[in-house]
Amino acid sequence: MKCPECGWENPDDAYECANCGEELVEPDRIPHPRQVERPLALAIIVTILCCLPVGAFAIYYALQVDRLLDEGDLDGARKMARISRLIALAAVICGVVFWIYLLYSQELFIWERV
Repeated sequence: MKCPECGWENPDDAYECANCGEELVEPDRIPHPRQVERPLALAIIVTILCCLPVGAFAIYYALQVDRLLDEGDLDGARKMARISRLIALAAVICGVVFWIYLLYSQELFIWERV
């Protein structure tokens, strides 16, 4: 691949010119921003249905995905999306544990009253 800045011939898999350091990017090698899953809907649903305090963090990290994509940081956006999904999973687990505990404790409380 030829460098558009200095004309140096570089290997086809090079990302920057070995001579001048200019970034070599072909249009078909640029990842499309839609390749990053945006977990915002998941984070909002989990926050409403499962666990508000933990879900709020999932929403925060999901919003960072769009900001990083706007800045062109695809790897950072993928990392934030992964973190948001993990936090959403933690919120689901917290919510399930909470509801099981709540239902179980109510059942014991009812039996104690009789």
